[in-house]
Amino acid sequence: MRKFFTDRTPPDRTRLARIYDSHAPTWLQRESRAETRLASEQWRDDLVAEIRGDVLEIGLAAGDTLRRLSRYDHDVTSFTGIDISPGMIEQASGAAPNFSTPVYLQVADAEDLSMFADDSFDTVTASLVLCTIPDVPKALAEIARVLRPNGRLVLIEHVLSPNWLIGRLQKLVAPIQIRAMGCHLDRTTIETLERRDYRIEEQRRRIFGIMRFVIARPPA
Repeated sequence: MRKFFTDRTPPDRTRLARIYDSHAPTWLQRESRAETRLASEQWRDDLVAEIRGDVLEIGLAAGDTLRRLSRYDHDVTSFTGIDISPGMIEQASGAAPNFSTPVYLQVADAEDLSMFADDSFDTVTASLVLCTIPDVPKALAEIARVLRPNGRLVLIEHVLSPNWLIGRLQKLVAPIQIRAMGCHLDRTTIETLERRDYRIEEQRRRIFGIMRFVIARPPA
């Protein structure tokens, strides 16, 4: 079962939406494969194993998580996916056509989840998405609001490397990537989570500490 909702993307996000609309038709064949090589197939599968209950995915993209869920036994009771790109939502709508769990897909902005009531989800997940959200603290506040008190945030994200040389290279390249994809290579997202009082329960690192797999609880 799939339900589609109306577009709630604010006007100031239209540039990002256009960028990702242009990549949507080939996302699974190109960008998604590159991201999976960075994050590793194991992390992608581990993320699927960690999400459960009523799930919200921020930055659905072309539906990689949904496709993986359809291949494995899981404890997901409903799956809601949002993305600022209508093109990505269209691509993801073809994922898991026989998915038995209710699936809801919506064009929306992570900074405004007002279409969802407080305490709506057991899990919120995102894969390499917080790097593109303009106001991460605002998005994290919204995520905390819609998560149930015992809920979890499950992330795969890239951050500024603690290695000073690699970090400096990231800072040099960051402006190019921001213009091309809206992606900030030099964010310190883990520290942002901690400043917002998220409680990190698990953290894994890859590639000089750039790639992170994180499980966190929302602020008490």
